[in-house]
Amino acid sequence: MKNKIQIEIRASEGGNDSKLLVEDLMNIYIRTCKNNDLIWRVDEIRDGFASIRIDGNNVNEIFNNESGSHCFVRVPPTEKNGRTQTSFVTVAVMNTQSSPTFTINNTEIRKSYIRSSKKGGQNVNKVSSCVQLTHIPTGIQVKVQDTRDQYKNEQIAYQRLIDKLKSIHMDKYEEDIRNYRNNQIGDNGRGFKKRTYRLKDDIIIDHETGKTCRWKDILKGKIELLK
Repeated sequence: MKNKIQIEIRASEGGNDSKLLVEDLMNIYIRTCKNNDLIWRVDEIRDGFASIRIDGNNVNEIFNNESGSHCFVRVPPTEKNGRTQTSFVTVAVMNTQSSPTFTINNTEIRKSYIRSSKKGGQNVNKVSSCVQLTHIPTGIQVKVQDTRDQYKNEQIAYQRLIDKLKSIHMDKYEEDIRNYRNNQIGDNGRGFKKRTYRLKDDIIIDHETGKTCRWKDILKGKIELLK
């Protein structure tokens, strides 16, 4: 089954080494895509952050074990004295199969026509050209008296109401995405370890599945070994 996901990789603790590990993990996921004939695209890469979009068969099943905080214990490539450092990188896996949709039921809109309060002569004051629309479920109201034409004012009011409701809908959608991401990565710290990479010992431990494998294999994009 074809799906679409977005993987976000962020540097957490560990300074420059954590930022270097973001790119390392990104390359591992790209090799995983190649191994599984998936379509991938790097959406964004900057200092300490990378975002990849992936599309293909069983993509959720392949990457659903990656979200969380990844702990790396290694000698950083920039370390001159051979000292071991512990660094953390967080990974969030989000489904992008469906984009946020917005619809409005016209039966949920109440229309009111009132006389304009604007100056403009006898016609403006006698004709109920001012339009007020109320979205019943939310109580949001829009009042328009931009023109002397009731029909035009109604069109303007309807579009403004749609824009307001759509903005609220998108804010809620983005908040849900943020909450979903935060639930995956926890507090970004040491208390929420998904996986530990002990590179000196060439061993990786997945704390959720209890599986272990070699770093050399993960570098080849064989993340399925930890499922």
